[in-house]
Amino acid sequence: MDIRILISVMASVLFLGGYSPAEACSCFPSHPQMHFCNANAVLKIKFLTNGTQSSEEGYIIKVLEVLKGSENFKTMTFVSTMAGTSCEITINSDNFNREYIIAGYVSDGHVSLSLCSFVKLLSQMPPEQITGMQKAYAKGCGCEITPCFDVPCPSVPSQCNFDPNPFGDTGNQKQNMMCAPDAKGICSWKTISNVC
Repeated sequence: MDIRILISVMASVLFLGGYSPAEACSCFPSHPQMHFCNANAVLKIKFLTNGTQSSEEGYIIKVLEVLKGSENFKTMTFVSTMAGTSCEITINSDNFNREYIIAGYVSDGHVSLSLCSFVKLLSQMPPEQITGMQKAYAKGCGCEITPCFDVPCPSVPSQCNFDPNPFGDTGNQKQNMMCAPDAKGICSWKTISNVC
């Protein structure tokens, strides 16, 4: 099964209330490019305060820039955060009015996020990762990034193997690399600076 379809199905289950508060939230190992490519909205925002919309709890936000999605997303003012579930995301009020990059799903007039979503303070992101979100990752959305737990990993022209092991190469892959196709359409890991 295509990994993007699998992730979309998993996200749909999460957002349709498939998890009860008693169940543990487990997140599939992912690369920032996967978050970018699988989201319908990637936004630079500020969380302003706690809020409620249509009986959902979350945060009032200000959208500073749309990195992926419709320009209409600039009018988004609310983020739903799966409050009351084990996948609820919580933003410390000390970080209100600081810039974040988020990757999520816009529906029913608001952005939906969970603990498994990409939600990062801009000031804590490596410069290459910011560049990836702003312009590089979109060039690699035709490639698949597949977590590989067992060595040797299978070699497939349309995908890059991602090492989810915290002691493996994940840090380098996550911080300054992306999966992108060459002129022949073969996908491989490249430094973000070489793609831009």
